[in-house]
Amino acid sequence: MRTGFIGLGTMGRPMARRLLAAGHELACASRSPGPVRELAALGAVPLPTAADVVAWSEITFLCLPDDEAVRSVVGECLPVARGRTIVDHSTVGPDTETRLGRLVREAGGHYLDAPVSGGPQGAEAGTLAVMVGGDAGVFETVRPVIDAYAGYVALAGDVGAGQVVKLCNQVLVCAQLLTLAECAELAQRSGVSPQALHDALGHSTGDSFIARSRFPVPGVAPHSPASNDWRPDFTTALMHKDIDLAWAHGNRVGAPPLSALRVLDLLTENLLSGNAGLDFSSFAALVPARPRQETH
Repeated sequence: MRTGFIGLGTMGRPMARRLLAAGHELACASRSPGPVRELAALGAVPLPTAADVVAWSEITFLCLPDDEAVRSVVGECLPVARGRTIVDHSTVGPDTETRLGRLVREAGGHYLDAPVSGGPQGAEAGTLAVMVGGDAGVFETVRPVIDAYAGYVALAGDVGAGQVVKLCNQVLVCAQLLTLAECAELAQRSGVSPQALHDALGHSTGDSFIARSRFPVPGVAPHSPASNDWRPDFTTALMHKDIDLAWAHGNRVGAPPLSALRVLDLLTENLLSGNAGLDFSSFAALVPARPRQETH
């Protein structure tokens, strides 16, 4: 299939490479020339603008940093959207996707929101989880193409539903990390080594992907960001954006996730400390410094 990709960052670049490896034709555009040159060397067609990519492609995938960027690109592409499908892999507000989906449909095109989970490693390995919102018929057309970089693809509902599922995932991830950091602090203050806690959790009902991949004490889990100077797999800045979106959307629909508010406070403090580019799990280092309340 003739595909396009706009947004060739940490996630977009390996996803685009997997489309080429799966045998799809690919056109791409980016503000940064390096990724375009890399993909062109693999057979992609470099084009100057996002609108050119959409006009050339049957399906165009977006992987952009925030709502403003997605609105800008989709707005640029509306004049050439008739008969085309745009799939947004960015993580943005559900209301943003609902509005953009309506605009693309009014222009004669199709639109799916399809945020991803799994990080750069999942994109490289082709094991991403993709949560999709949109028309079921369009989804079935696009799904075989997404399979090039996904291990799980599912339709969650109408346009915007994919973003709701993704934001719920982000809140849960951060809430688990916050609780894990508090438990690690509790264990250490009680004379129990964090290694003992980590190992026991791996064989207990408290086990989780977060406990295994992001244990927040340095030197315990070798591949955890805590043991690698908080080298980012997913940055503090990006997670702050996602949790802020989750909190805002929750308030909008009358179901504000209170755990998101606690995490947002820590992520904001981490940003103000100059840690925007560190892995988001670095906010766990702030947990021991939080004031404690006595109970009587």
